[in-house]
Amino acid sequence: MFAASSGAAQTLSDQLARGGLAATEADLAAIAVPTASDRFALGGVRFLRGVERALQTRYRHGLSDQTVSFPLLRLPIPDNPAPKPFRPERIAEIFAQAAADMAAARAPLAGIADGDAVAVVIDPGDPWLDIDGDGVRQPEEGLIAFLATVAPAPRGTTLQPRGAVRFDTADAASPLAYTHLIAGFAGWVEAWDPTRAIAEVTKADAAFAALARSGKQAGFLPDPEWRQLADLVAIVIRAVDQPADPVALAAARDDFIAMIDANRRFWRRVRAETYNDREWIPNAAQTSVLPLDFPAGTGDAWLAILDDIEAVLRGGLLVPHWRLSPLAGINVARLVDGAPALSLAGVIQGVDLLPYAARGPVVDETALRALRDLVGRNMPLR
Repeated sequence: MFAASSGAAQTLSDQLARGGLAATEADLAAIAVPTASDRFALGGVRFLRGVERALQTRYRHGLSDQTVSFPLLRLPIPDNPAPKPFRPERIAEIFAQAAADMAAARAPLAGIADGDAVAVVIDPGDPWLDIDGDGVRQPEEGLIAFLATVAPAPRGTTLQPRGAVRFDTADAASPLAYTHLIAGFAGWVEAWDPTRAIAEVTKADAAFAALARSGKQAGFLPDPEWRQLADLVAIVIRAVDQPADPVALAAARDDFIAMIDANRRFWRRVRAETYNDREWIPNAAQTSVLPLDFPAGTGDAWLAILDDIEAVLRGGLLVPHWRLSPLAGINVARLVDGAPALSLAGVIQGVDLLPYAARGPVVDETALRALRDLVGRNMPLR
């Protein structure tokens, strides 16, 4: 047994390196009277464990394709030489489990207040994701190595931190925000359950493959990646071409708004810090252990983008559509409340979106351009 707080903080880092996320989570959850540091550690480990669990499920069933640019599905994993059979409902199950894991991670994080003292020291080289589930750490399973494949460092730089990180009270709001972000995307999957669409497309794919083996296929033979992309597009189109679950869609919207609230809390706490001790994300007077520049104003620029996103989600800003003038757009808040079926043709032509069109201020890229201009080559990491 160990604690994440005070002098035992390094022990937590060692435990992550030796035992991995699952064992560390069990030890942290067993602490009878957890400190704020213990709660931060448990929430952070549960968040990473939720990601690890999703990757393990993908690996078991051979879902290593990264064509899907969607959280948890786009993360790179190695090919499984002997995968278990894939079932169409597996994707929905991955996100249902992820939503439950994010809720479990959120529980210890949500209660950490501004006045709580969090101090958890982690060597970034210690945590790892047991992607293949064999309990043995592989070089590519280290968290830093894994993140480098997800968001490569700008040319001539590295993502390797300059020593250990001391996570503090401000940092507690960051994993909290990410739990809401992933839960929001999981809500989308629940709202437009893709299971039936996946079943239909995979059945058709198998039928086409059988025809190819029998020599009855036409002469045009696209490469496998093209076929995978065509199948993916068909799945997405069929999935959203059904009425959405209004409760799941509204819950997803609420999670995205909660993510924004947690981000604001993070940046407010960062601004208030007066010390400089092995920082992860610094304020203007601090230094980060990350080998990246954080120009003054980074937080304000990031918050401006979040302000725009929240305004879109609440209906204060409209989303542009090619059929509308700059003085009108689509009201996302009304669309979420309507939970409609959306056909590709109806969205492009506009007929499916007409009930949600309105006059008013339209969101633009001003805030995004300002952040890009400010952080420059570090933009991929924001």
